[in-house]
Formats: sequence, structure tokens, C-alpha cells
Amino acid sequence: MKTKEHDYCFETLPDGRRVCFECDVDEATIARVLRHLGQRGGRARTAAKAEAARLNGRKGGRPKKARANG
Repeated sequence: MKTKEHDYCFETLPDGRRVCFECDVDEATIARVLRHLGQRGGRARTAAKAEAARLNGRKGGRPKKARANG
């Protein structure tokens, strides 16, 4: 949801955080920036992610995708 306050617009993220942009920025640019931030967060290396990866590896890793019959 985009709201305007003074000379800036705010995009409210699903988790409730707000991102500030100048109001003349188009929606495609905002979407591109937010996608980039999400990708960077997914690449974060934390002790918790490393431990989860090790535990998943002990279980046999990522499950194989089901093949479509046809």
C-alpha cells in the first residue's frame, strides 16, 4: 500500500515495515528495489541458516520435484 506524507511516499510491506521513496518514483522501480532487497535477505548467511541447512542435509536434502505424468 502506497501512502504519501510530505514529499515522500511510503510502501508498506506485508510484515508492517515501511520503505520510503520520493513520490515521483514509478511502481516498477519500487517493485524492482523491493525484489532486490528480498533476494539479498535470502542470501544472508547466518548461524541459524547454516544449522538449518545441515539438519536438512542429514534428512537427505531438498526433496525431488514430482514429475508430471504426460
